[in-house]
Amino acid sequence: MPQPKSGAAATIRPVPHAIRLVHKANRLLDGLDPNASRRARRVLASASSVLDAVERAGLLEDLGEAADAEARAALAALPPSVDTALLAVLKGALERRLPVVIQWKPGAFVDLQVWEAVDGKAGHVGVMLTTPYAGDMTGRP
Repeated sequence: MPQPKSGAAATIRPVPHAIRLVHKANRLLDGLDPNASRRARRVLASASSVLDAVERAGLLEDLGEAADAEARAALAALPPSVDTALLAVLKGALERRLPVVIQWKPGAFVDLQVWEAVDGKAGHVGVMLTTPYAGDMTGRP
């Protein structure tokens, strides 16, 4: 498995289909399907990176060859601190049976924001991942 590379945020390639990938991840992490939640916990327990988790969960399937390659390159280029933190957030939330909502937005730098909203037994963990993107937001080639 490719390991995240250190370096400037500029090394992350654009991901025109990031929104589709995020939707697929959210369906796995939203807590609505107990089987999906168990599968996500198993995948995350053995994952060594976010890319490894995404591959193990099959989230790159059906994206198409170009989008698959771009997503792999972008995830492999996440700075190690962001990769490790995101993986820890996902593992921690699912271990506590909290649904996770991931969002992605384009920006100038790689940035990870995390928040938790819990009231008694109800709540969720929110994740906003920002990565460089200078392309057309329609996702068209």
